[in-house]
Amino acid sequence: MQKFAEVWLSIWPRVARVKHSPLLLLVILLASCGDAPDPAADKPREVPPGIIADGAKWQAPVEGLIYVSGIDGDADGNVYFAESYLNRVYRIDPDQNVSLLDENSAMTVDVKLGPDGLLYACRNLDAQIVRYSKSGEREVLLQGELTPVPEPDKPGEFCNDIEINLDGGVWFSDRVNRQVMYMSPDGSVRSVASGFRPNGLALSVDRQIMVVTDSEAPVLHAFKVEANGDLTEQPGFFDPLRTPTGKRAAASRGKPGTNSIAVDSESRFYVATFYGIQVFSREGRYLGVLDIPGSTLFYNSSLAFGGAGEQYLYAGGRGGIERAQVLVHGG
Repeated sequence: MQKFAEVWLSIWPRVARVKHSPLLLLVILLASCGDAPDPAADKPREVPPGIIADGAKWQAPVEGLIYVSGIDGDADGNVYFAESYLNRVYRIDPDQNVSLLDENSAMTVDVKLGPDGLLYACRNLDAQIVRYSKSGEREVLLQGELTPVPEPDKPGEFCNDIEINLDGGVWFSDRVNRQVMYMSPDGSVRSVASGFRPNGLALSVDRQIMVVTDSEAPVLHAFKVEANGDLTEQPGFFDPLRTPTGKRAAASRGKPGTNSIAVDSESRFYVATFYGIQVFSREGRYLGVLDIPGSTLFYNSSLAFGGAGEQYLYAGGRGGIERAQVLVHGG
């Protein structure tokens, strides 16, 4: 178990002294997102069988975290995560030792392992897509520009989530401009989907379907992946998402909270929402919802399979990281 509260406390005085610090502004932005839904509401709830074993406990592998915005695991059992409040990227090895990969992450909001085994990241406040070498050196793949947001005195945005193509192309969600962008291997960038507020991105195991969550509507968008990185939408592919009711609906302020997506080896899709971790089949059929009983997470926004054998489901968000051993493994 590693503790990072002292790190936050050590840097906060310096942050607080900077009137328009991007870190401070992002802290305020995320803190104003509203209360998390009440996990005890909306019963009974369908639990998909064969995923989490009876008696499996959710545990926090790392303590003292504030907000984990992106998380992913590699085939060697390492798990990488972006801590937006602490402005850092970390690695958890298979023995649960935590090390620092990037001590100034420019508010990285997502990290993703590519087919080349390297870690990619969206450095949001630098408007960059980067790739880390095995030794931790950072290579800038794309230098973009921040888009201003309507709220005064808040930092702009560049991208939210990323996904990597087999040829090294990168998709990324541009929430402010309401589009999914694609950076080709030659470095050119174009919009490949638009008309909604995209957030999380995930490819099916066979890499034929791209799934995109929507920040505003309770809809999962499915796209056929074309050879050149273009996306062709498949309307009605997914069953409807479940949305909060009662206290949950009031706490979520009418938003679905759909965020990150994890994919297992059977190409089931696990979606972080205010309702819980909703699970869908490869064909888009709703299978049920996973809850995190007794979780310290105030809001779950990131999901990934990782750890030894990729047999743990990691959930990150406001409050840190929780993980549980599962009967499936990552795709």
